[in-house]
Amino acid sequence: MSDRQIPPHAHESEKALVGSLIMSAEAYDEVGPMLCADQFHSDRNRAVYEAVASLYEEGRRGVDTVMVGEKLNRDGTFGIAGGPSYLVEVLESPGHAGHAAYHAEVVREAYVARQLIYLSDMVRAAAYRGDEKPEAIIRHAEVKLAELGTASTTGGPKPIADIAKRSAEVIIARSENEGDPHAVPTGLKDLDRLILGFRPTDLIVLGARPSMGKTALAMQFAEHAAALNRGSALVFSLEQDELSLGERLITSHTHAQANRIRNGWLNEQERWGVGRTVEELGGLDLYIDDRPALNIGTMRSVARKLRAERGLSMIVVDYVQLAGVSDSRASRERQVAETSMGLKALAKELNVPVVALAQLNRGLESRTDKRPTLSDLRESGQIEQDADVIMFLYRAEQYDPEDSPGEAEIIVAKQRNGPTSAVRCAFRGDRYRFHDLSRTEDRHAVAAGEGEAF
Repeated sequence: MSDRQIPPHAHESEKALVGSLIMSAEAYDEVGPMLCADQFHSDRNRAVYEAVASLYEEGRRGVDTVMVGEKLNRDGTFGIAGGPSYLVEVLESPGHAGHAAYHAEVVREAYVARQLIYLSDMVRAAAYRGDEKPEAIIRHAEVKLAELGTASTTGGPKPIADIAKRSAEVIIARSENEGDPHAVPTGLKDLDRLILGFRPTDLIVLGARPSMGKTALAMQFAEHAAALNRGSALVFSLEQDELSLGERLITSHTHAQANRIRNGWLNEQERWGVGRTVEELGGLDLYIDDRPALNIGTMRSVARKLRAERGLSMIVVDYVQLAGVSDSRASRERQVAETSMGLKALAKELNVPVVALAQLNRGLESRTDKRPTLSDLRESGQIEQDADVIMFLYRAEQYDPEDSPGEAEIIVAKQRNGPTSAVRCAFRGDRYRFHDLSRTEDRHAVAAGEGEAF
């Protein structure tokens, strides 16, 4: 599909549908089970629908534009929804509560058409790439097609016969591919052997003290996911700006050390290397949103839009404690808990892994053994409860330059469906890059590396 082509959509039916849902709780009861916000192509209509659905799910039997506006304000999505003028426009649309089912079906059909285009693009890319067996590509496409076939029944109880059949398909595919075919590899083979990649719907928490390299590692995960052509990787950088991350990505691929790039001490060959790296990175489906204090509602809207337009394979949030919250007066524990629960819900809703970075308590600095543990997660035990995988990044040389220079430990302290252990890897501080320690060339090179992590 050409980049200039507009994907199939039904904006007028979307508008008429949300208008009829505002007017009638009975209409929502009728079409609610067959709808999900991801089916809306228009950002404005999607935001309004989310607010309306949320109000009805709270048990209200009557909804008006004032209530919807207040809900959008609380969620920080009033601007995305077009403000008060668009709510009036929605209410004045020619929709009728009795036609809600018709409009819902039109919206669903447009959504399925968009997903078919996305799936065909993914199959085409995988076939050209040639790194998967054709049978594996076919099985993956069949699973996705089956999911689309049930797009009109996104919720509610399902018979165990259907669940068992789909579970068996996943088990067989996993055995034939020596791993979960839907999991996103980390790019570090030793880590993948332990956690089997990042699985869709999983919330993966990566915690570390400052300057250990957690942002570098998370960006490496995102870059690897984007290179697989399974969909875009989306990074919400709540701390560092996009140019800082861009510079560090370039540094990780060039032969110039970080301090030379940072200070502008590049020779002609190194400048040429920077230009070549820019061309390589330009081919990646990697997106960075560096707006500060984004809340979960805004992240959800951005991720849904990108998923509809480009596909989505992974989300990275850097970092949990900086996310915006609905109640700034609440305790930090409650605020972080709200973000943690929201990120887990986002992973399940969009069916992608979410890698969330987290700061750790500074109290561990006073211990003899400074390797992080679960109790070091700052400000919320809710993170430990919500996360499917919790990893800690630890580099002993941060405390003693003579202790394991150029090496790092990725400590898997929690894995809901697997063992816990630690994986050692190589770290190039001058390139912001992690490698499998089994790569002997890196083991010899890391000792010469210098620079700071981020």
